[in-house]
Amino acid sequence: MTAPPGPALLAVDLGSAGARGSPALTARYFTDRHATGCAMALRARSSLTSA
Repeated sequence: MTAPPGPALLAVDLGSAGARGSPALTARYFTDRHATGCAMALRARSSLTSA
């Protein structure tokens, strides 16, 4: 399983989203990506501890 995206990758995603949309859309996109990354990290951690 891959690690959650790091700050550099999120910054690139944030920039590409900003180029296409409004600041509000960019902020929402960043929040969605951050929540997804956190959920993936929690899932990976729980699967490691329960294994």
